[in-house]
Amino acid sequence: FEMVEEKLATQPIDDLHERVLNMVATCMIREPKYYESANNRVESLKENLEKLAEVDPEFILQMALYMREELNLRASTNYILAYCTMNKKTVPFVKTYFNACVRLPTDLGEVIEMVQHLKGVKGKKTEVSTCLKHAAKRKFPEFNIYQLGKYCSDNKRKREVNKLSKEKKKKQKKLEEKLKKEEEKNKKKKSKYVEVKEEVKEEKMEESVKEEKPEDEGNQISQETKEIEDIEKRKKLDMKTIIRVCHIAEPKMEVLSILGKRYPQDEESFKKEFPSKEFEKERAGKRLKLPIPVTWETEISAKGSNANNWEKLIKENQIPYMAMLRNIRNFITAGISEEVHQIVWDKISEPNAVANSRQFPFRYLSAFEALEINIDELNERQKNPEESKKKWKEGQKSKVKFGPKGNIIYPSRNLKIPKHPITQKIIENYKMALDEAIKIATLKNISPIQGKTVV
Repeated sequence: FEMVEEKLATQPIDDLHERVLNMVATCMIREPKYYESANNRVESLKENLEKLAEVDPEFILQMALYMREELNLRASTNYILAYCTMNKKTVPFVKTYFNACVRLPTDLGEVIEMVQHLKGVKGKKTEVSTCLKHAAKRKFPEFNIYQLGKYCSDNKRKREVNKLSKEKKKKQKKLEEKLKKEEEKNKKKKSKYVEVKEEVKEEKMEESVKEEKPEDEGNQISQETKEIEDIEKRKKLDMKTIIRVCHIAEPKMEVLSILGKRYPQDEESFKKEFPSKEFEKERAGKRLKLPIPVTWETEISAKGSNANNWEKLIKENQIPYMAMLRNIRNFITAGISEEVHQIVWDKISEPNAVANSRQFPFRYLSAFEALEINIDELNERQKNPEESKKKWKEGQKSKVKFGPKGNIIYPSRNLKIPKHPITQKIIENYKMALDEAIKIATLKNISPIQGKTVV
């Protein structure tokens, strides 16, 4: 990114460079949906990238690095990387910048998915250029066992696919509702002209449709149909597919674990595969698996979202800054001790922690909103836990629902009982800590925009 700033400072930048930089900068406000087939912003960006590739191809990769490092834009960076692996002019520079732009296994997966979208690949087929294969081979050994365990599990893949199918069903339901409304409108219009002659009826029908039907109604339906088609076209690739398509072989043990291969049966065959490692007899013949990383998510999932678990994780400094911001409400409702609250307040408002987190000020506003908590109700639960549970269970019986297949959907069975009483002082201290953090984030995490501003 320093190269980009140096070039902007020392060389005369023509309209094309400025135009592309401005388009990229607007992504900070709202990133476009790169998988949509008819997105004007994406099409415009692609056209300008093609023009810039003819003039200054390396600048595109430098800009991608600038976006990832300085602007913290993930999807836009991955889109530009995907484009650069396909353009002959930019391919020679991919090797220099690819590893620095791709940080996580999910980034690598998204770059390959975007390549499929740009090429219009359909079905089970996956096309990857030689440039991208080599880039993936170089980058994969840099991922640590923690990253691979967290982002390459089968459960992660299932969640992503389920998320996509839910999005598709939601859009299909909206489209069906709109089509039903249209049919009802048309039926009402036809009933007006039942006793009128056929010729006159047809003319009046056409006129009434023109007068009453909004111009953008048909466009909305066609747009929603396109969105559903885009979701159907979108390919979600798991790490197994990426390894096979890109012919990734190193690190060997991790690659074989992702592919689900078996541990060698004897020491001789093991030493052929892994000369520098020791043979573990108890694992012989068993399927290889990546170790499940011990994170705050796995700990809370396994042991529950209660005060004891949160206190332990906070004291051991196992919760990252952003996760701490997003779990403030959970800390309060669980009723952690004031001593542990103090650790959270100090960390949230610590200048270096705020600067290193690179969080924008609006993230702290979201945390402010999470502080709207009914303290009296929580304290009542803490004083009379058994009575509160009894009342809560009686109220939950009325919330039982039936799913689309006739299956019973039960509401949540857990009621949070705070360990310690919650006071207004705790809420106020959180507000003070967040207020201090917003001021620091405004100064350190946002670059000032030079020039005149009209408000």
